[in-house]
Amino acid sequence: MGTIGHQELIDSKFSELSTSVYNLSVLAGTDRLSYFLQDKQHTVLFLRSYDFPAHLETVDLVEQIRSVYLQDELLRQSYRRVSIGVANKKSTLVPDRLYTKGEESTYLKNLMPEEHDFSLYSDH
Repeated sequence: MGTIGHQELIDSKFSELSTSVYNLSVLAGTDRLSYFLQDKQHTVLFLRSYDFPAHLETVDLVEQIRSVYLQDELLRQSYRRVSIGVANKKSTLVPDRLYTKGEESTYLKNLMPEEHDFSLYSDH
């Protein structure tokens, strides 16, 4: 699958012991996963970005994201608020309480044409 590279910027006021008062914002795309941490004043204190190999299949991309999550201690901490975005016009996040197995195409029907040649993937 290739090597995952990463970059980060850290403000001198950042403390790993204060994650419960920070906001976590995550953006996942086809070639990278980035996240930043903000304090209550919306000052960005920490930024980290992981670059993925180009042209990954969906299953491989999901595995790369899962690998980052398991290896990055900061992503697994408790936060005051968490926001997640996916940079892909043909994907969606569905909360567990609303998810029904076998209805995956229903969740995507407004994002892509009815006649499509795509595979649907769910990690539920």
